[in-house]
Amino acid sequence: VLGSRGLGDVYKRQNRKKGNCELRGSESAMWKPVIARQMERKWMYLQVLQLIQQYGAISRVEIANKLHMTRASVTLLIHEMMEKGVLEDIGTCPTSEGKGRRKLLMDVHPSRWLLIGISIQGNHLVVGLTTLGMNTLEKQCIPFPVLQASWASIQEQMIITVRQILKSNYIEESQILGLGVGWMPSVLQHFFPDATRQEQQMAELQQILTDALHVPVFWGNALPSMAVYCLYQKPKQEIIALFCADGADYYVSIVCRSHVMECLNDKPISMQGLPLSPNQTVGDLLTPVALQQRVKPYYSAEQTPVLYDLTGGKLETMTLPDLFTAACAEGKDFDPILSDLMEEMMQQFCQFWSSILVMYPIEQLYLYRPDFTLPHWQEIYRYAKQYMKPELAAKLSCGDLTEKCQYAGGVFYALDGGIFKLCTAEEQKTSE
Repeated sequence: VLGSRGLGDVYKRQNRKKGNCELRGSESAMWKPVIARQMERKWMYLQVLQLIQQYGAISRVEIANKLHMTRASVTLLIHEMMEKGVLEDIGTCPTSEGKGRRKLLMDVHPSRWLLIGISIQGNHLVVGLTTLGMNTLEKQCIPFPVLQASWASIQEQMIITVRQILKSNYIEESQILGLGVGWMPSVLQHFFPDATRQEQQMAELQQILTDALHVPVFWGNALPSMAVYCLYQKPKQEIIALFCADGADYYVSIVCRSHVMECLNDKPISMQGLPLSPNQTVGDLLTPVALQQRVKPYYSAEQTPVLYDLTGGKLETMTLPDLFTAACAEGKDFDPILSDLMEEMMQQFCQFWSSILVMYPIEQLYLYRPDFTLPHWQEIYRYAKQYMKPELAAKLSCGDLTEKCQYAGGVFYALDGGIFKLCTAEEQKTSE
């Protein structure tokens, strides 16, 4: 399950696949059943929320049928979720035959619990306030030089922005089920090249944010959380993938609804291991360094004036958006000499995306890059329709996350971690 950080040492050491806890001796024997019950309870909460996201308001009978649970078990679960303010009873609806007992419908409570998602990109912060049903109440995109800023200034900016959103919406801290912080991998690598130090620093950040905002804080890699958000917005899809260019790496995060939003791949994929042709790989041709080498023979103030100006005369600073802007005619100045290179490069990207869609039973492949603009995405989709089979090009979604829901990089850590805390509280209450 898409895990959240900061739920205590026991939760940090749990075996996520088996729901067990890696403790030793009598401590292990004591905590294993507790962790198992808490994880199972969280899983059931998320399953119910997922069903409502898919089908809308739903009855206890429908929940029992779809989750293969007894009606008595569902009744106890729904009662518990209503007591905790996760669900509410919205009335009845007639039966399909118009006879018999009317169905009582459950829906996500619209205001008892709210979530805050923060996505930390290379050049801006995105903060969003949302309901448990993923309805956005407010979103702020704040230009911020993250990679040039100090660690303390990033913390301060997050605290200021969250306080402002809570104040402007008249929201009490007690209404926030969780605050999730999603970090783009390049940002984490920039600040914490050492994974051991990363865990320590993140624990300190959690404590600082918790003390300042008085809300539960969780964190993780932004990409799987974004992929889960995409899946949540497509209730009829079962498995989707997010392809992201971030820094010098490419990532593919695959999420599957039947595994309770489990992220199947949230690590950078090896470009050198992905073939484009018998003798060439993605890494040979499409990483930033490879693209710079391909541009180098043409790069000059005379042959590529637009790209030269965008990069300040330094080819090593060239980014993929720079190349797109300089090579594509959009009614503005561009470098015609780069057009053939752009055609070749996009044909290779389309071949790569086609391979992903053929290799996995993916219903939609979302493309995401924080620094791409709408014209860039429009250009990409034009190439996709040209170089990909129609049925594969139809599965490509360009730019949705960029335009609509960047804060999703943190929002599912807030949901996952917040629900777990509710279940932990229930376990503690039962034990007492």
